[in-house]
Amino acid sequence: MKMLTWISRWFGGPKKSLRLPGVGLRAALGGGTPGGWASDHREETAHNTGFNYVAIHAIAAQVAGATVTVFADGDDRQRRVARRKSLASRTGTFCRWKSTYGSEDRETDPLPISHPLVRLLKRPNPYESGAGFRYRQAQQIRLSGTCLVWNVPSISGPPCERYVIPTAMASPVAPTKELPRGGWRISPIASRYTPVVDDGYIDCPSWYRILGQILDSRQVQVIRLPHAWYLDDGQSPLAAGAKWVDAGEAVDVARFHQLRNGIDPSVVWNLPPYVSPDQDEIDRVQAKISAKYGGPENVGRVMVAQNGTSVTPLSASPKEMCYTEGFHDFKAAILALHQTPPVAVGLQEPGAYAAYNASMKAWRHAAVQPLCDLLAESDTENLAPQFGSGLTVEIESDTVDDVELVEEQLRNDLAAKVRTRNEWRAVRGMPPLPGPRGDELVGTEPGSLQSAVSASSDDSDSVTTGIR
Repeated sequence: MKMLTWISRWFGGPKKSLRLPGVGLRAALGGGTPGGWASDHREETAHNTGFNYVAIHAIAAQVAGATVTVFADGDDRQRRVARRKSLASRTGTFCRWKSTYGSEDRETDPLPISHPLVRLLKRPNPYESGAGFRYRQAQQIRLSGTCLVWNVPSISGPPCERYVIPTAMASPVAPTKELPRGGWRISPIASRYTPVVDDGYIDCPSWYRILGQILDSRQVQVIRLPHAWYLDDGQSPLAAGAKWVDAGEAVDVARFHQLRNGIDPSVVWNLPPYVSPDQDEIDRVQAKISAKYGGPENVGRVMVAQNGTSVTPLSASPKEMCYTEGFHDFKAAILALHQTPPVAVGLQEPGAYAAYNASMKAWRHAAVQPLCDLLAESDTENLAPQFGSGLTVEIESDTVDDVELVEEQLRNDLAAKVRTRNEWRAVRGMPPLPGPRGDELVGTEPGSLQSAVSASSDDSDSVTTGIR
């Protein structure tokens, strides 16, 4: 008995003594439970204006237009994910590789649209499409650093609907017996109106119905840009660049009020010293001169003043009126904060076509695709297991093609006779040829000895070049 007791204490004692602090420490380090906000997310959301909106809209629109696929990888997930990434690197995206080269590759087949998880991702709820849902996900992450997704459970268990909860609307609730992992309260102050029956508004069947309600955190999927200090909250680009945002908006406000309230007459009419009109006469002269010389049709018209009268033109410098330097500095800072080049938001900078493609590709790899991967990985780990084991969700943004580079690659491939006719037609966006002719190499005569040699040999130096 003493030996059994000693063995029991040896294996069980330390585990019991570290159980409670260990659980609490893991929850704190993992940010697994709702906690206090590290920044004012409602204030951050209010800054969705100006260049913040321009940059966030550009990123969110790319995420909305991305392709969502689900794969049944089973226990071989790591190898299959790595293989799909390798295949995608050949043509820019996996979807393009699949449609061009991998139509017969059953291992890379995604799940059909009839699968419940695929249907849910395509139509998260009765009120919005998958594209709109992903747009709002990206919008919330870029604004507040956190995206809350309410996965509404069905009677059978797996979620049947999904909703993006604006971060500014939710506040954390501490764990209780009913909510062992805490919850999220939909704040009533987030409502933009107070419906009063028979007095202007009636009960609204949208957010108003859940205002003040508490959602179990086990039903809420949390996606964050990790905060470096507060592990239970995210940090948004707006919070990181708060001073840039405030300074830029101060420039905008000052410029607006300068234009609206500033005294900016075009000319000053200096009357002779012996003329002393009353206010009514001054008003009549002002109206007469404005009517005769004002307006766009009188630009450049010559004004002749009476004897003793002088006209002094006035103008305001760009530094005083438009704050040109401050405006451009603010634009550059905000776009850099969101990792978005000017060309991505329609501000075409002078430069070569290759520079444009380089900027767009860098934007896709640095800002757009990482956000798609963040959303996809969260769905893979939190949503997909409720529909079966071994399911992988992937979100792939559109690739940026360099037409000149593609043409150069085609010329090299055709010179080496390494592309089939159907591959060539696929790159050109043409339908494949039926029968064995589509598998023949471009640049060789069908059925010739040279064609057979080219198809079976990897040594392109021994083959003459040319397109026939």
